[in-house]
Amino acid sequence: MLFGVWSYFARIRRPHPRERAYVWFWTVLEAGNGTGLIVLAIANGGYFPGAATAPLLLALSCYLGVGLMRRTGDVH
Repeated sequence: MLFGVWSYFARIRRPHPRERAYVWFWTVLEAGNGTGLIVLAIANGGYFPGAATAPLLLALSCYLGVGLMRRTGDVH
């Protein structure tokens, strides 16, 4: 969590040549986290800690990913 806070204040809020790489890293990380929590809940056959917020993580990471692609012109 501290790395995420540091990334935001040190690399994203201030202009930095690799700011997009940091944002993509967190986007993919959150998508993987949300997916992993859902898979663990299914494999567990019930609730797994964090599974309640996993859909939110997936939705936000997808939203951020689409926004990043549109900003660079990767998606038309």
